[in-house]
Amino acid sequence: MRVLTLCVVALLQANVFAATQQLATVNVVDAGELRPFKVGEYVASQATGTGPATIWQSIPSILNEGNLSHYHLNPDPNATGPLPYARIDFTVATSGPVWMLTTTRFGAGGNSSGGWLPEVIYQPQLEAAGWKVILEGIKSETGYSPAGQNVIDDFGWLLFERMSTAGETFSIRTEKYLGPVILQGTGVVIPEPATVLLAVMMVLLAACYRGVAYAAG
Repeated sequence: MRVLTLCVVALLQANVFAATQQLATVNVVDAGELRPFKVGEYVASQATGTGPATIWQSIPSILNEGNLSHYHLNPDPNATGPLPYARIDFTVATSGPVWMLTTTRFGAGGNSSGGWLPEVIYQPQLEAAGWKVILEGIKSETGYSPAGQNVIDDFGWLLFERMSTAGETFSIRTEKYLGPVILQGTGVVIPEPATVLLAVMMVLLAACYRGVAYAAG
């Protein structure tokens, strides 16, 4: 039991739930800019600037522990309608974890017109290629009004992580209208669910041990 208690202390001292990591640097082919990843910020530009805007509406607090920016795609100069980008092409510039957000509506978001369906990569395919969902619960809103005054989207966003090597290239599309979003900067280390469960169990067992020891005098 003493070993268990020491493990708990070591876990807490390591601050596993607040440690941060430097995300890999990514070069996106399409023109854009890094913007703060925060509620109220636009997800991406509409192609011609005339369509409804999609805005970050809710972000889990754990993502506020780091210093994150998202790659905001600029309007497509060749676009003929108000649709945003839906595919992202990028190269990993520095080795490390790549964070990428996608909507939960794989293969959906609109009708099949436009020839986009053959480009879609579904979640099982991403996971088979090494992408792992590490967080859910990110929401957006879409409309013509200022942030906080639009309808909350009926889909969510998934945060994928992939340990990547400099020089790797990707071309990813998951739906018709909203393309994947790359995050840059420093992000909190998000432990595996099993790690969280183990940590909680260890803390509870240690607390029980201290209680028994106190009762025994």
